[in-house]
Amino acid sequence: MRKTHQRFHQALLEPSPSSGRDGVEQTLVKYGLLRRVRWFVIAAQLGVMYPAWKTGYLVDEGMTLALYVIIVASLALWNLQRRPLAVAGGIFFELSLDLLSLSGLLVLTSGCQNPFFPLLYVGAILGPILLPRRWAVAYLFESALALTLICYGTEPDMMNASGHQVPGVLTVGVKVLVILIMGALALWLKTHLDQAQIHRDSLQKQRQKLNNLRVMGIVAGQLSHEIATPLNTMRLMLDRLQRKDAEAHELQVARAALEQCERSIRNLFETGVDADALSFGKTELVAFVKSVCEQWQLDFPEVQLRFTVDAQLEELSYHIPAAPFAQAVLDLLDNAKEASDSAPISIRVSIHKGPEGIEITIADRGRGLDEGIRARLGEPFVSTKSTGTGLGVYNATALLEALGGRLGLKPRQGGGTQVSMVLPL
Repeated sequence: MRKTHQRFHQALLEPSPSSGRDGVEQTLVKYGLLRRVRWFVIAAQLGVMYPAWKTGYLVDEGMTLALYVIIVASLALWNLQRRPLAVAGGIFFELSLDLLSLSGLLVLTSGCQNPFFPLLYVGAILGPILLPRRWAVAYLFESALALTLICYGTEPDMMNASGHQVPGVLTVGVKVLVILIMGALALWLKTHLDQAQIHRDSLQKQRQKLNNLRVMGIVAGQLSHEIATPLNTMRLMLDRLQRKDAEAHELQVARAALEQCERSIRNLFETGVDADALSFGKTELVAFVKSVCEQWQLDFPEVQLRFTVDAQLEELSYHIPAAPFAQAVLDLLDNAKEASDSAPISIRVSIHKGPEGIEITIADRGRGLDEGIRARLGEPFVSTKSTGTGLGVYNATALLEALGGRLGLKPRQGGGTQVSMVLPL
């Protein structure tokens, strides 16, 4: 294969390098949003300073006006600095600074009677969206405390529907409750958005894997095209030599090696699972998996195979393609055995109902998975074994995806690897 093609396909097949830049960029985006909101608040406070002074909200007595100008100017100077705080709670500190500044301005301008008082509610929504959960809860309590201090002594008594006067303490309590409810709703919404993002990232990874497999098909096609001519030439030359000396042992060995190469190429193109081509049958799943495991153990009697099943699944019938599914289970059992370095080899097979469906788990006490290869396991020719092709795990992955499930791989607690075949209910 030409080197330019090789470099091109290698670049496509390699996973994108993971780095901490994604988290840094998200933090910078949050800082940028905070700065833009802060500039809006600063401009608004400067814009209403003269009307507030003329209407009596801001009195020019003592240091009141000077303090107002100092707070706004200090906030503007802080907003001019471009480098974010390099600490874990940097966003929390920025929001707390804004809350303190806004509280000071409101205290200087009639407290909760100031028309800009609802900006506290904006902060109660913005904080939980930008902060992690524990910081968000702390910020909500900060906001509730600030609201209480601002409204202390400035909350007017109100009249209820019956014409009776309602104490200011009660209305302040209601405002605190409202700000906590708004913050909790924002935090709930953010949690669901984060879960949606995680699901999107998972789908993106699956899409990347499918793209890698498409590229693998391109590579295989070009490989077949480029080696077809030399293989045909070798076959013709071997046929000519065998006609001269049909009994030559070396020629027979070379012919067998050539046929093995041809079989390997055919097997490469036959690797894969077509959901439409699968032949499904209603099968008692637990009994079927047990029988496959028992047949496998006949070849490896030295392996200690433990089997556990949820009682509620004992009689469960499931539509599966028997032959491909049995082969997937056998391949995973082989991998578990080969991953175990020390005797006695112990493998645990369990069938239980999980959050995503039925989980058939095969767990070993082997050497475990290297993080670098774990993300790509399930792709063709990616294996933890030096002589492995990775096609066993790849076929199992393709089969389960064709069935609407997935193959899960994770380290086993106490050492080893746990492989889960997840079937949807």
